[in-house]
Amino acid sequence: MSDIYTPEGASSLDKDTSNPQIRLGLQGYPGTGKTWSALTFPNCVVANFDKGLVAHRGRKDVVQVPFWDGAYCDSIIQRDGQEAPPNRRDAFLVFLAREASKLVTEQTLVIDSNRQIEMAFHTQYKLNPVLTKKGKEDGFEEFFQKINYFQRLGTLYKELNCDLVYLCHEVDDVDDEGNINGKVKVALTGQSGRTIASDFTDWFRQIAIAKPASSDQRQALIDSKYNPGKDIDSWLEMNSTNTIYLWQTQSDEICKCKTSLVNAPKYIIANCDTFTKYKRKVE
Repeated sequence: MSDIYTPEGASSLDKDTSNPQIRLGLQGYPGTGKTWSALTFPNCVVANFDKGLVAHRGRKDVVQVPFWDGAYCDSIIQRDGQEAPPNRRDAFLVFLAREASKLVTEQTLVIDSNRQIEMAFHTQYKLNPVLTKKGKEDGFEEFFQKINYFQRLGTLYKELNCDLVYLCHEVDDVDDEGNINGKVKVALTGQSGRTIASDFTDWFRQIAIAKPASSDQRQALIDSKYNPGKDIDSWLEMNSTNTIYLWQTQSDEICKCKTSLVNAPKYIIANCDTFTKYKRKVE
């Protein structure tokens, strides 16, 4: 059709040769290897809130930004008084806008972790809470500001040139009566927790399973829901421990996931090489 209009400055996707940004969210219980798998991506810069990189000391290819250090946060934005806690909430926003924006496409920003960012928000809000006419804290305003804060973070993530891996704890989901319902969700309260995955290109659940110790256990793994298929040997050789770290890429009745990968099975080895193997190729 000759009358199809293309807006000024726009182009069809077949002319887009840019390197598409990876924004990978990883949720999982503590100890399932989220940090380990994140650091398989190239040239990692870790926004380190959890102070949990001891096992990776000595790696020259990993740079940490010490958000766990109050003095570092004070160097970005001063806390509200000598007795107040460090303002990690706003220091992180400034870091993303001023420093993370300078990272290049060959780098990966790893954010560890969502739990500490949520705590930083609530800690800072409690210093200057909005009060109702009766002088009580306005809980609605707190969560309204929280929604805006996490939306702002999502916008800044999309403006980065580098790839991003975002680490989250997960918790058991509950029904309206407070009973565990067999599902899991991100450990982030309110609407922010229900919508956070929308800011990411991929959202996986990370799990850890034991390596088979016998031929019977090997066959049981092949016949299990994880279904490694022809990748069974790669699973067994993935590291020197007795644990296999996996990413769940597709949703089921237990966990909501999403993926940009092409023809990836439901469970894949939790590392960058496997992600790249199934990543959509740009011709």
